[in-house]
Parts: sequence; structure tokens; C-alpha cells
Amino acid sequence: MAGLFFLGPFLFGTGQGLAICRSIVETKHGGRLSVQSTVGAGTAFTISLPMGDPVGAKAETESAA
Repeated sequence: MAGLFFLGPFLFGTGQGLAICRSIVETKHGGRLSVQSTVGAGTAFTISLPMGDPVGAKAETESAA
């Protein structure tokens, strides 16, 4: 089945993965992470990223000059 992966002995995580992803997508890339869930059908996560320079890229290059 596509999209599934085996966790092996690592059945439990820290529970911080989604929060870390959201932080990176929004603060580093100026994007958006959204979720749509339907009971009994599943959940879909969507990552939307803007085209062009990442957030802060212009400020970094200006400060280097």
C-alpha cells in the first residue's frame, strides 16, 4: 500500500513531529500546514509553500552586503 511505512520497534514518538513541521513550514518558509480529517475515512495533511524566496532570505542577503 503506497504511503505506509514500517516503524519497526519505534512504535512511540515524542508527539512533537507535527508541531515541529508546522513551525518550519510557517516560520522558515512562509507557508501553511493544514489538516482535514473525516472519521472513518482518514486524514489528509496539506503543505502549501509560496513560490519565490523563503521568509527572511531578503533580510539575510541585505545584511550581508
